[in-house]
Amino acid sequence: MIQETIINEVRQRLGPLNSQAEQAVKEVLEILKLPREATSPETQEEPFIGTNVSVAQYEAWSRDERLKYQTDPEKINARWIEKKMQELNVAWIMVIDGLVVASGSLTDYPSDEEFDALCEKFGKFPFVFLSPRVLMIEENVSQHLGKNFRYVQRPLWLEVTDKHGKSQHVGMIALCIEQWQSSPFVAINPQRIALVGREAFLKLQPIVHLDFAARQTEIEYERIKGI
Repeated sequence: MIQETIINEVRQRLGPLNSQAEQAVKEVLEILKLPREATSPETQEEPFIGTNVSVAQYEAWSRDERLKYQTDPEKINARWIEKKMQELNVAWIMVIDGLVVASGSLTDYPSDEEFDALCEKFGKFPFVFLSPRVLMIEENVSQHLGKNFRYVQRPLWLEVTDKHGKSQHVGMIALCIEQWQSSPFVAINPQRIALVGREAFLKLQPIVHLDFAARQTEIEYERIKGI
């Protein structure tokens, strides 16, 4: 038995053991079994790989270094990120020290003040990951229509005014695309200036009229009585 083998090894190293010493060795061996059983391959969670840096370090980096800070862990931890996204049913997560410290939909991304408060609380700059399925971007959040692009994510307020002049706004996360005019997002329509997902309009709840003949869209927030 493995237990007897180890006890004999202890005897060879320390000399004869009395009954109490031998029992102590057996108890230690039993305790050592517990972590192995609790962390078996079937139950052990895949760890997140990546080290967060301080806010000062992040701000001192160049744009390319900041991009690498976000994209390298995203590639290494692709399965871990996808699993967390599915478990939480969210569009984005922020990770510090291998833990999800914030998450949500595209329309409840933290403001600059909330983000700064999060960094101050933990003393580190978080990794920020977006769900490619929510954004409808192929392969990862840095490729669309088979072409790579670079971006930074920023919170913003989207204000939409209807045909009667009534306006509503919603906070959301936006991907600010580098060199928009040469990006894959204008391949189909060179006149496109932005893409807005449906989640923002699910929050605003407008009534949308599509006029295919005139190639225009009309929005209103309240139906006219009697129609």
